[in-house]
Amino acid sequence: MQDVILFAYKHPVRGKTLSEKTLKNLRNCLTAFIKYARKAPITKLYPESLYIPRGAEKSHKGTLQPEDIVKLFSCDTTVRYGKEIDEWYIHLCRLIVIVGLRPGEAFALKNSNIENHVCCVRGSINVYNEHTTGKNENAIREFVLPQKAEDVLFDQKNMLKRAGVISPYVFPNRNGQATNLSTFEKRWTIYRDHNGISKRTPYELRHTFFSVNKSLPKELIKNMGGHSDDFDTFGTYGHELTGEAEKTAVLVNNSITKILKGVKTGVKPKNRT
Repeated sequence: MQDVILFAYKHPVRGKTLSEKTLKNLRNCLTAFIKYARKAPITKLYPESLYIPRGAEKSHKGTLQPEDIVKLFSCDTTVRYGKEIDEWYIHLCRLIVIVGLRPGEAFALKNSNIENHVCCVRGSINVYNEHTTGKNENAIREFVLPQKAEDVLFDQKNMLKRAGVISPYVFPNRNGQATNLSTFEKRWTIYRDHNGISKRTPYELRHTFFSVNKSLPKELIKNMGGHSDDFDTFGTYGHELTGEAEKTAVLVNNSITKILKGVKTGVKPKNRT
């Protein structure tokens, strides 16, 4: 099993070296299988000493720069079939940056999950288009929507209404069905390149949320971002006890508003109708 890990480390996939995180996932799979085999019981092997080579590269999580964020919130158009049109998933991209949803969580978000200024994340849609309960135990969560997020959701509803699309999903595809990652990734890449935005992946839109709000205490943004880091009891239960959910919404809204107002890019803000 150690040879398997070392082989994976030494042999790039499609010219790209596997990251430390990928190698750890491989080790975890091997370890989990042997734990199962011990319970069977068909082995007495303990593989917990498996190690990851020190030279393994750590994955680098990129984020949009302030100029990119301004473009994202100012430019609606993209290219499709050689013509410039409004980007169908523009509001989805913006909401992820504002509140830190994982793409799959945004795909699974339904209109019934949003009520009285509160967003209830109840699941996710994975790369295989399967509905799941989410990445970790903190993925199921509720948080108060910042005003910027409510504005984006308002724009999304109007766009669907103009297009005549009726769907239980907040961000459906053009047929009213749940959006899938491959389609969203393709449309984001085209939109991104058309508007001169840094080459970031859909998941790095979520990383941007944490970057924008890095000055805020972790216990405040933990619930909104559904992060799996361990926090103290106050951080876990503070929203219910002290009304900090509303405070978090205001602070997050201030963070994104500050960037949108403080960067000069030459991009004219859009006119809302």
